[in-house]
Amino acid sequence: MSLYIDHDTESGTGNKASFDSLATQKAAIEGEFGGPLNWERLPEKRASYIENVVEKGGLAKPETWPVLQDEMISAMIRLDKSMRPRVAKLSI
Repeated sequence: MSLYIDHDTESGTGNKASFDSLATQKAAIEGEFGGPLNWERLPEKRASYIENVVEKGGLAKPETWPVLQDEMISAMIRLDKSMRPRVAKLSI
């Protein structure tokens, strides 16, 4: 699950400003999410992203799919809940 930041397709400076604004709230965001997130500013690229990697099971292990699906759904809901109000306040 990730928040991919690429709304400024011209210079990308708006993407970095949005990422930096969210990064100032990292502790609160991760607290609301319920754990650490991967924060990738990608200075050499136009876009940035914030993600959660679910590592329970995998496609090659069908017996793990129910647990994997539940964890992915939970992570998506928590990421949306912790990010949506903040993204709405960004100057995009």
